[in-house]
This record gives sequence, structure tokens and C-alpha cells, in this order.
Amino acid sequence: MSNTEPGRIQRHSRAVRLVHGANAVATIVLIATGLALGDDISPVLVAALGGHAVANEMHRLGGVAFAVVLLLAAGLFHSPTRDLMRDLVYFRHEECRWPQSFLKCILSPAHGHTAFHNGRFDPAQRLILLLLLCSTALVAAAGVYLYILPATPQWVFLIAIRIHIYGAWIAIIALCLHAFAGLGVLHTHCCQAT
Repeated sequence: MSNTEPGRIQRHSRAVRLVHGANAVATIVLIATGLALGDDISPVLVAALGGHAVANEMHRLGGVAFAVVLLLAAGLFHSPTRDLMRDLVYFRHEECRWPQSFLKCILSPAHGHTAFHNGRFDPAQRLILLLLLCSTALVAAAGVYLYILPATPQWVFLIAIRIHIYGAWIAIIALCLHAFAGLGVLHTHCCQAT
């Protein structure tokens, strides 16, 4: 490592990183068990999870626990949750030029970085996180409904299961984009002076 390389920038505290890691592990387990239930992964992997019966129980109980923990965390840490939501939905007028500079940065990285943006997230991060949060909320709500499963007409059940499945695929896509951005492959998250 050369002495000219910039030092690491720690964006989050250790506690936030640990919670993010625990959330990631729980999400991976829920995705794996959900894919196993939908026969979307190899039977060898389904067997490694303990078969359909074990995957079903892990998915159902883990999903309800995940939803309850998220609600409790949002309630206990309402101030940071409120700040996060404010940062996600508050777009500034000057950020309208950001997508053009983002594409220029990706297509020709040697010509500079993306346009400066104020706030904690750039516009693309906000859209991905909003998509991730909304789809996760839909998946969790539909999953809890399916777990409780009150006596309702079959069409209500079919709508709930479709919301759960399609919402999960949207969440998986958003998670992949989130993870890819976090790898630092794209030089779009560098700080710039105004």
C-alpha cells in the first residue's frame, strides 16, 4: 500500500455496521428459503437447507421475526428513522443535473466524477433505497398476512401471495444494485468540493 493512497473514510459507526451485517444475514436467509419454497434454486441447495418443510418453517418464523424486529427498531430509534426517511425523500432542485453527470462518469470514468450533491445520499442511492424499503415493507406486510391468514376469499390470498413474490423479486434487484454500489467499483461516491 503506497503512502499516497487516501485513508479510509468511516461513514458509519461500528454499531450501525453490525446491525447492517445482521440485517444482511437475515435477508440472505429469507431470500434463500423463499427461493427454496418457490423451487427457484437447485434441489441440492434445498436439501442443504433441510428440505421444503424446514425451509418453510425457517421462512415463516424468520420472516415474522424480521418484520417485528424492524418495527421495534423503527419505534425505538424513531429519531434516526425519521432522519433517514427525510433524507431519502427530500430531493433538491440542483440535483436534476446529477443523472447526466452520473452517466458520463460511468461511460467515461477518466473524465471526472459525478456532480456534487448535498445530503447523505446521491439521487440514485435514494431511489434504490426507497425501492428497497418500499418493496421490503410490502413483502413483510404480505408475509405477515399470509402467516396469520385470516378467513378470506381465495382471491385475497392470491393477491397477497403475488405481492409477496413480486415484491421479493423487486427487493432482490434493489439489494443487488445496493451491494454493487457498495463495492466501490463505480467511482460515483467520491467526495467533491463545491
